[in-house]
Amino acid sequence: MITDGRPLVSIVIPTYNRAQRVRKAIDSVLAQDFCDFEVLVVDDGSTDDTASVVRSTDDARVTYIAQDNGGPASARNRGAALASGSIITFLDSDDIVLSGWLGAMVEPFTVEGADIVCCGIEIVTESDAAATPAIHLPQPLGPAFGHVQGLFGTAGAYALRKRVFDIAGGFDPLCVPCEHTELAIRLGEVCEGMGLRVRAIMTPYVRYIEHAGARVFGDTRKRLESTRQIITKHGARLRKDRRMLGTYWSIAGVSAHRLGLRELASSCFLQAAKGDPLRARHWLRYLMSVTGLVPPWVWTRRPTPNVGAVPPSPTFAREDASR
Repeated sequence: MITDGRPLVSIVIPTYNRAQRVRKAIDSVLAQDFCDFEVLVVDDGSTDDTASVVRSTDDARVTYIAQDNGGPASARNRGAALASGSIITFLDSDDIVLSGWLGAMVEPFTVEGADIVCCGIEIVTESDAAATPAIHLPQPLGPAFGHVQGLFGTAGAYALRKRVFDIAGGFDPLCVPCEHTELAIRLGEVCEGMGLRVRAIMTPYVRYIEHAGARVFGDTRKRLESTRQIITKHGARLRKDRRMLGTYWSIAGVSAHRLGLRELASSCFLQAAKGDPLRARHWLRYLMSVTGLVPPWVWTRRPTPNVGAVPPSPTFAREDASR
């Protein structure tokens, strides 16, 4: 269904130096049965062959957009600003969507009048493609997120009306790598204030691919800065959920400790313990940090993406703070 020559759905794919991967992401979208969409590939200052790879796509629905490097949040915002569709969603350039994804995501908008739609994801390791994928589905996200049931921590797992994205204010470039979760907090607030409808699809339609290439999620300093930004911006909402508040302070503490910022780490762990005083692991981490008695396993890193928004889901929070 095309209205006034404009597509119903805009799919924004930010990319940076992923010429060998971005084509698979694009092709997975072009293979969808639902075809009333446009794909906006925003090249965030790549120095490889990304431009030629994207431009070689023989489909008029794909648009290549180049910009100076500004980070994934900036690239997503650029794509959203240029989007023509009334529904918008995002996809990372090293992930793919599965058959039926777009039709399933669009139906609640057109049939039920939904404002935001979430689906499940599967996580696979590129080096072990035969392994059984880890499946993560939408879940109740608690008071900090407006009590919606959803999954917002990775691109492709949620779609929303463009007007809702604009009202929420888009992505915060200072919150990379947890920009999806930060946006979800604001979306939860918008949903509460406007009585918006969030629909959850309990089927995994996005394949998150763990691979040896760099993901922004792996940058410890950015993770520290991003988490502290979330706490600063949304402390009042996080305080509605003690476990959530403690978890994010603990994420900041672990990140600071990995960077050798022991004093900052201790301060963050103390805040985690104060925020969620009944959770023993926060006090334990604080004591280990101030005494220097830190077993190696405490800071072992799990390559789990920020796919949800509240522990004990497989979230950005879970990687560092919910074991």
